Amino acid sequence: MAGIIIPERGKKTGTIPMITLLFFLASLCASATPGQASPHERWGTIMQPDAKTNIREKRTIHSRVRGSLTPGQKVRADFLRDDWYAVFDPEETERSEKKALGYVYAPRLLKVDTPAETKGEPTAVKKPPPATYSVTVKSIRCKVLPEGKEVLLVEFDRAYMPAVYSIEGDKPMIVMDVTRTASMKKEWAELKPEGALIRRVQANLNSAAGILTITLEMAPKTDYTVNPVLYVDDRIYALEVHGAPAPAR
Repeated sequence: MAGIIIPERGKKTGTIPMITLLFFLASLCASATPGQASPHERWGTIMQPDAKTNIREKRTIHSRVRGSLTPGQKVRADFLRDDWYAVFDPEETERSEKKALGYVYAPRLLKVDTPAETKGEPTAVKKPPPATYSVTVKSIRCKVLPEGKEVLLVEFDRAYMPAVYSIEGDKPMIVMDVTRTASMKKEWAELKPEGALIRRVQANLNSAAGILTITLEMAPKTDYTVNPVLYVDDRIYALEVHGAPAPAR
């Protein structure tokens, strides 16, 4: 074992005694909390959606919704697996999946450069290459099935999960946003299913934003449930609308 050199008394020296240095390093190690990042340690990626996006309980579209993100709302994303990110509060310091708010489908999120990362430059959004995340809508169809079920089927060129939300009131609607697309056909502008729940389906493309909005106008004062289903192999996203059963007498 190498010896520790201690300066002689009375001699001036600019060298830190080795034993002092060892105590200093030991104190730094002892102060770090396991599983908790130091203020200078970055983990995850600050990201945000460009459209309303659901936070799921698990890494699947069939999982329960735990909340939602609004356009531009920042989260810390990490633990990418099966095209799903675990998302956290941006101020979260502990890198533990147990602290996650839930899970978000990866293509729904865009990377953000924070001021700390860009040395004071304005916050900017890094958009992924169009070839990686752009999507093409191939068809929009409506079906009326037995037992009070009506279905909207949207076919894409790849497995894709759009943002879906509802609007309540005298004119209830279900709205689907397809982002990063330039798809629009004349026949999609208005569809009229022959059912009792979905009155009309309209599609409108915002070319500047690259968002195709599909709106389902629902029958007012009618009880129904909506079940979203992603058919990965067929590249189809479906909204299954079920009429609520009549109350027993």
